[in-house]
Order: sequence, then structure tokens, then C-alpha cells
Amino acid sequence: MPMTDYYLNALNVGCAVFGILLSLLVMATTYSYKNREEHWAELDEWQTLIMLHTAALLCDACFYGFNGRAGTAARILNPMSVWGECLLNGLWLLTYTKALRKNIGQMRLTRVWKYITHGTAVLYGLMLLINCFNGILFYFDGQNLYHRGVYYWQAQGLVFLVEIGNLLVLFICEKHMAWNHWVAYLMFAMAPGIGAMLQLLNYGVSYTYLATTIAMVALWSMIQNDSLNLLIRQERTLSEMKMNAMGEQLQPQYLYNILGVIAQLEGTPTETRNALMDFSRYLRGNMELLGNRDLIPFAGELNHIRTYVSLEQLRFEEKLQMEYDIETVDFMVPALSVQMMVENAIKHGITPKDGQGRIRLSVRKTGKMIGITVEDDGVGFDTSLKKNDGRTHVGLESTRERLRILSKGTMDINSEIGKGTKVVIQIPEGGKRI
Repeated sequence: MPMTDYYLNALNVGCAVFGILLSLLVMATTYSYKNREEHWAELDEWQTLIMLHTAALLCDACFYGFNGRAGTAARILNPMSVWGECLLNGLWLLTYTKALRKNIGQMRLTRVWKYITHGTAVLYGLMLLINCFNGILFYFDGQNLYHRGVYYWQAQGLVFLVEIGNLLVLFICEKHMAWNHWVAYLMFAMAPGIGAMLQLLNYGVSYTYLATTIAMVALWSMIQNDSLNLLIRQERTLSEMKMNAMGEQLQPQYLYNILGVIAQLEGTPTETRNALMDFSRYLRGNMELLGNRDLIPFAGELNHIRTYVSLEQLRFEEKLQMEYDIETVDFMVPALSVQMMVENAIKHGITPKDGQGRIRLSVRKTGKMIGITVEDDGVGFDTSLKKNDGRTHVGLESTRERLRILSKGTMDINSEIGKGTKVVIQIPEGGKRI
């Protein structure tokens, strides 16, 4: 092997190794954004792209390390690395196109483009398969040196067709994408083409992977910046929700009602003292939550619920019946999330009802999920209608949002007028915001 080729191969191997290290860094950091897929919905596809790019760089380094070398191992690994590199590049392009369609959404253009890219991928795969037998795309001579086959440019034309198509889809659907996402996709669509043109001008240097690696690092910076901004917005939203929840719990009218009930107690001094102690615990619990973590042990939430229900039973006496069926308390919940559901059941389910009402709070562990159910037999409501009473309060949607952001949890509400309401909260065991 000429000395110039030796140094050129060494340069390409060094660039590939550097690209692999950068790819591994990007891959590791993007997994920390997994819980914020609502901002980058196609994050799974991007992570697959990074893994495919890393594997292709490894094949590229292997090729330049063994190209032109003698020995059985070199003659086996060299064609395998080139074939694997071609396959990975095809999968990379297919995954990129899938991510692009996912970002834009279901449109007639994206559906048609899906069929075109899949057909092109099948044709490209067949050419790779045939190459194993007659070298139509590439082959190696007696000195184990790489050469392009007679159909090399036809295969590159298929790749070029998909890349041009992606660019057209990008420009046509620009208004359907966030600006920073559009820029990221544009860089990835243009990087391989720019690298390929540079490689034609200076054959032997792997410009294509260098261009794609630079685009990948730029994408990583965008995701990191987006995730930071999203986290700041979430923290601000959660802070506002929490303060609103505290304000809802400390409404002057509610406090006046409880104090009025205690003042009218006709029981023994012990009963009055117990009522005052419950009221004191209720106020202290709310004030402690003002400075507490966003996630609290459910045991603390349950104690607060019991105190709240005890005070409400002073007001409603026999009208309000409360049942607890608790299998486990060994998990975390957003502060006041379950308590708000019990409060809604009393206010909007039991209070307007004629006669006695019953609320049941149950907790079950199923597999790796914690299920919390708040069920009442109150008046029920139409879930398709939004309450519009002019007040600022957390409400059902705010509680659902806090559960989603803080615990990766979900909340489903089923209600039937005249029969009652059932709220089911599902929280992954150990699920918490990262």
C-alpha cells in the first residue's frame, strides 16, 4: 500500500473514532430527555438515527483499517464492513424519513412519500443482496482493495432520490413544523449530500460522515436547549398550579364554614378540642405543603385527606360516608392531587345530592403500576362540559397535568348524571420526574 494511502486511511480511521465518541456522548445525553417526548415526539427515531450513525462509523473505521491489507481476517472483515455500512446507511435514511413524517403528521403527501421510500428501500436492499454474489455495487481485487461496481451509481441514485424527496417534503410542509425542528431536519437532509459532493472532489476522504456528525452535534444542541426551556416552563407552570391549589385549600369561605361548625358543636369539651385539633392539623398540613417538594409520600397525602374528611363530616354529619381501602402507601404523589379529587367528590358530588352520599378511596398495586380510585355515588356530571364559574382553581385538567409532568401518571374520569363519578389515577411504581 502506498504511504499516502496509509496516512489517508489512518486519517479516516481517526475521524471515524472521533465521530463514534461524539455519537456515544450524544446518545447518552439524549436518553435523559426521554421523559419530555411531548416536545420532541420523534425522539425515539432520533436516538435510532444516532445508533445507526455510530454503527456506520464503526464499519467505516473497520473498512479503512483493513482496506488493502493481506490476511484472511482482513479479506473477511473488509467486505463485511462495507456491506454493513451500506445497509446501515439505507436504514438511516429510512428512519430519518419516518421521523420526518412523524413530526409533520398524517397528510396525503406524507402517506404517498411513505410508500415511495419503502419501495426504494426494498429495491436498494435487493441490490445489496445481489452484490453478495456478483459485486454489482462494490468488490475487492486480489490485493483486497475496494472498487466500485457497475451499478454503484444506480444505487447512489436511489439514495439521492430519497434525499431530494425529503428536502421537497421539508419545504412543502415547513408551516407544519416548529422552526427549530425544521432547521434540524434540513441540516440532516443536506449533510449527506454536501459530504458526498466533497467526497467526489477529493476521493478517499470520508466527508459524508464528517458532515453528518456535525449535523448530529448541532441537533443535540437544539434538543438540549429545547429540553432546558421546556423544563423551565414546566417548573413555572407547576409553581403556579401549586400556589393555586394552596389558595383553593385556604379559601376564606371554607375556613369560616369550619369555624362556624366548631363554634356550634354541642358535644363535650373533648369533642370540641378534637375538632380544633383537626382544624389545626389541616391548616398546618396546607402550610407545610407550601414549602414542600412537588412529590410527597402518599402516606402524608392520606393523612391530610383523613383530616379534611373529618372536618367535612362535622358539617355534613351522617350525610357524608367515607370508606378507605388502602393496599399500599409506599409511593409518591404530587402534593394535594388525590386530596383534590376527594374534595371535588364532596363539593360537586355529595353536597348537591339529596340524602346520604358515599365516597370510596382505594389504592391497589398491579404489577409496576399504582392505581388510585376515588369513587362517589353523588349527582355526577357531564364530562363533555367544562365548568365555567369564573373562579381560579386547579380543577381536573390542572391535576391531570401535574400528574403527567411529575409522576408520568394518568388520570381518567368517568361520570354519569344521577349515578356518580369515578376517578382513576395510574402512577408507575417509582415513576417520578427526572
